[in-house]
Amino acid sequence: MCAHLLRRLALAGIGHAVVVLRDGKWDVPQAMLGYQSLGVDLAYVVVGETPSELHSVAAGLSFTRGRLVGLGYPDILFEPRDAFSALLHCQNRTGADLVLGLFPTDRPEKVDMVVLDDQLRPIGVVIKQPDRGLHYSWSIAVWTPRFSAYLTDFLEQGDNGRADAAMQLLHHELSVGDVVQAALDDGLAVEGVVFEQGGYVDIGTPDDLDEARRIVTRGTCDRTGSS
Repeated sequence: MCAHLLRRLALAGIGHAVVVLRDGKWDVPQAMLGYQSLGVDLAYVVVGETPSELHSVAAGLSFTRGRLVGLGYPDILFEPRDAFSALLHCQNRTGADLVLGLFPTDRPEKVDMVVLDDQLRPIGVVIKQPDRGLHYSWSIAVWTPRFSAYLTDFLEQGDNGRADAAMQLLHHELSVGDVVQAALDDGLAVEGVVFEQGGYVDIGTPDDLDEARRIVTRGTCDRTGSS
């Protein structure tokens, strides 16, 4: 599954990847040795138990200072293959602090749904809620050093800071979607690229893993996605 993401990073000209690992997952670097020919240099950040997904993502940012960051999840398969290239092109054209890759989905209760304005710009994030008539979820992203600093500050404002307050208010583990919403509230420039004919599948459950096997067999992700 990691190879799927690495190939798409390489296709976009992204030559360095940071892999955030839980302590003890030494089988992952061993398996990744087989993918050195893809042309993506790998660095590993090993963490203990973290409070949230967002904290795990932040742990990898020490290797990315001053650089554009592309975020992908190794357990999510997505199409089109050149999705990261499209996000990088959008960021270069608009100068946005953050660009989200948006994919059609029919499972809003499991994902971060994105609210768009008339110009298809993100204006809000609805995290794992029943159907509200929204159509797109984000699964990949590209962002600038400014957003990296914003994410870090969001987590480092101390006890009872914004991150702690968000966890208490939302009653769920902090995700990247939470800091995206905060960035929108604070006026950072956020753009989205809609992959109307694209799709994705998350292999986080046995049913979705079966769907991923079917995808590998037929060679493309289902348009509506799954998570």
